[in-house]
Amino acid sequence: MRPLDCRKQNLLKALERAKSLPAVIVEGKKDFSAMAHLGFDNLVVLHKEGVSMHSVFDRIKGKECAILTDMDKKGNQYYDLLRKELGREGIKVNNELRRAILANRISHIEGLATFVARILP
Repeated sequence: MRPLDCRKQNLLKALERAKSLPAVIVEGKKDFSAMAHLGFDNLVVLHKEGVSMHSVFDRIKGKECAILTDMDKKGNQYYDLLRKELGREGIKVNNELRRAILANRISHIEGLATFVARILP
């Protein structure tokens, strides 16, 4: 079996480090399922019935988080909005995992668990 290339190794390392963040924000149920399958228990779902954006901020106030919206037009718009609002609330946005996902050309978070399963021995 061939060793993993650098981008894939970086993705696996970034996934492990992101598990220790106070929060990882995802867009919806499918993204939540994929990340939970990868062992994340620090997930905050953005599109959940009855949950306002400010209640999302309250869950992570004064801490650090990652934003894992999809890498499509709509997801990037959510990312930009969230990053700005979180910054105003004094919440640090950790982009390590998002950069690693982009480097591996993964466009939708719901596909991340499948991608990881394919690259692991």
